Amino acid sequence: MSRITLPQANSIEKVMDVVSFVYHNPKSSIEDIAEYIGFTVRQALYYRDAARYFGLIDGQMSPTSKCADIMSNGGIHFTEGFYECVIKDELFGAVFTKYALFPECDIDKYALDVASIYYPDLATSSTLARRSHAMVLWAKKILHNIVSKQIIK
Repeated sequence: MSRITLPQANSIEKVMDVVSFVYHNPKSSIEDIAEYIGFTVRQALYYRDAARYFGLIDGQMSPTSKCADIMSNGGIHFTEGFYECVIKDELFGAVFTKYALFPECDIDKYALDVASIYYPDLATSSTLARRSHAMVLWAKKILHNIVSKQIIK
């Protein structure tokens, strides 16, 4: 199964920052993103790749039409739109749903098991464990924000 690399960005908020930055600064360089986010270029690549994974920026570092849609209305509903992209993703959505419905389960093990199906080439590496844990962090953050109504304006 050919897919864009599984994101390794731990902070969903920083991915959202990168998407917003690229939306307002199309064709920015990775160095521009690194400077903006306060990371090394290598770390900035993680966050750029996560935005690309969800189809929000393209290979030329420009916002996609999907990004423009969720940034409409001045970005008022950007958080909700971004969360929707994550939850609708087959892999991230599975992890989110499992955690939301069964919060007592071993969500890290579940995420690792599911990710190994999508990325069998990474199944025996520590890379997959780190990346699947990032999905767990995102699921927990999204659910926390939904439950606490922090995303409702």
